[in-house]
Amino acid sequence: MPQGGGPQPDPIPDDPELRDLALRHAPDLLLVVDDRLRAVWANEAVGRVLGHGPGEMLGTPIVDHVHPEDLALTAGAVAESLRTPGYHLATELRVRHADGSYLACRVTATTVERHGGNWMVLAVRPTVDERAIADRRAALVELARSVYLTCAAMRWYEEQDLVPPMLAQLADVVDARTVEVAGWEQRGHPAEMVASWTRDGFRADLLPGSPVAPSATIEALRSVPCLVGSNGTADSTVRRTVELLVEPTRGHPGILRLTFGASMPEWDDANADVVQSMVATMLATVRRCAEERRTNDLAIRDPLTTLLNRHALLDRLTVMMDRSVPGYRPPVVLFADLNHFKSLNDARGHREGDRLLQAVAAALEGQLRARDLAARIGGDEFVLVIDTPDGTTGSIVDRVRSAVDRALREWPGVTLAVGAVEVGPHDTAADVLEAADKAMYEDKRNRPRA
Repeated sequence: MPQGGGPQPDPIPDDPELRDLALRHAPDLLLVVDDRLRAVWANEAVGRVLGHGPGEMLGTPIVDHVHPEDLALTAGAVAESLRTPGYHLATELRVRHADGSYLACRVTATTVERHGGNWMVLAVRPTVDERAIADRRAALVELARSVYLTCAAMRWYEEQDLVPPMLAQLADVVDARTVEVAGWEQRGHPAEMVASWTRDGFRADLLPGSPVAPSATIEALRSVPCLVGSNGTADSTVRRTVELLVEPTRGHPGILRLTFGASMPEWDDANADVVQSMVATMLATVRRCAEERRTNDLAIRDPLTTLLNRHALLDRLTVMMDRSVPGYRPPVVLFADLNHFKSLNDARGHREGDRLLQAVAAALEGQLRARDLAARIGGDEFVLVIDTPDGTTGSIVDRVRSAVDRALREWPGVTLAVGAVEVGPHDTAADVLEAADKAMYEDKRNRPRA
């Protein structure tokens, strides 16, 4: 306390809300015992630790909750506590759970004088929790090392394969049902989902852009190691949640939300620092991968339609034409061109022409399966590569033409010319594009243009 005439600190108000907040999140079961050795008050942890409902222990002698074989030890500890005020060293006792079983606990007592008698504040923590916390910390430290090494070497195209397993490992260590990582990309904007994993259904997703509603502001999350809460699910099941702020060395902060079942294992703030550091590394890595992906897309994609550009198409088509791959089946290549597109551009402007091209690109993408390709290789020229065709070449052309015709209904007079070729045994990617281009011009000559 400052002495003399120096500045005195402002008085701290007695804030019941802060007191309640501390009691709700205390890791120990706190019990107040009067001078008749009856439990007269307990915090919310009595339910988490011993399974008792609110008020069930109140008015009962504390010896009723101790294993019979530990009564002599309890009597000695109580006698010592009542003789001497203040804090007393922990005693190992077995305490009865509401289901009739007994938990090995570490019980510490602080003796205070109240109403002319000695009362005690008991702090009860199962020793199994302490061992579990220590074991979890060791497992988390080991996982953190693995995460740091994985993230340091991760490339953008490995993100989908590597991030969800790391989240699953984190969930296994802390016994969480779901793990969600979100980040604030701009101050004043809502947090957005970066990655998530859930034990229910074994789903693992990267969900960029999904909104997330943290239970507190960044400033509030920064002021506490974590926030423990609860929520109700669609099936009316109550689940407990833990939220931690994660702050990468560079970039905006994020949030980690862990969801547990109603019987959440004892969460201890002592492990929060390891989890926060580990997830901050994940968040920074996911953001780095997103930047690398955007850079890669700029190099391989047409900026207007986001389809592949000519260079990327030739590279990927060459790979698809590798005849040494077991089970190889030659792909079908379609070359498409728009009739009367230039006239529309001249009459209605380039903005309208761009909108038309985007509509055609969307129609073409709608015809793709997982391994098919779509590219814009010129002004109004498009190429589709159909890997392992599921129909005849003619049926594929008809399906694509119908999809584009529907997209062009807003621009009457603009039609599609399309040619298709099957890859031959000695063709190169350039040969195939040239042959498909010739087939497209044959279609222009033989099909009515309007």
